[in-house]
Order: sequence, then C-alpha cells, then structure tokens
Amino acid sequence: MLGLIKRNFQDKSKDTVMPVYKSLVRPHLEYYWSPYLSKDINLIEGVQRRGIKLIKDIRHLSYDERLENLGLSRLTIYEKS
Repeated sequence: MLGLIKRNFQDKSKDTVMPVYKSLVRPHLEYYWSPYLSKDINLIEGVQRRGIKLIKDIRHLSYDERLENLGLSRLTIYEKS
C-alpha cells in the first residue's frame, strides 16, 4: 500500500498523504495489532515509520517528532529499549 501511495502521488505534502495513509494503511496496522514477539512489534512499527516518512516537509524530523507533528501515536504500547 505504501508503494502505491509513493508511486501515484506527486504531491507528498501532509495534506495529501495523511488522509490516504489514515484511510488505507493505518486501519490495517491497527486491525492486525496483536503482536506477541518483538520482531512483530518492530515490523508493524516499521511500516508506520516508512509511511509517515513519505511526507516531504517533515522527513528530516525524528520519528517521535513526526508522530507528534501529525497527531499520531506509536502503535506499540511498549517503549523500545
């Protein structure tokens, strides 16, 4: 799904990418969210990390700063150590 967004949208601004991400990608991540192993947690969180990195204007920020800027939360309930 992220590849579809990346290939088909020239304008990768927050106003364009976020509605598409929230309607096509995020529901899948939340639906399948019952990880048991840390590798599964990292895999699902990695999808979100790549998804919000598509937004051109905030690409230079850290992951946590991008989440805060977009009003999203981590998918994980555990803090990474």
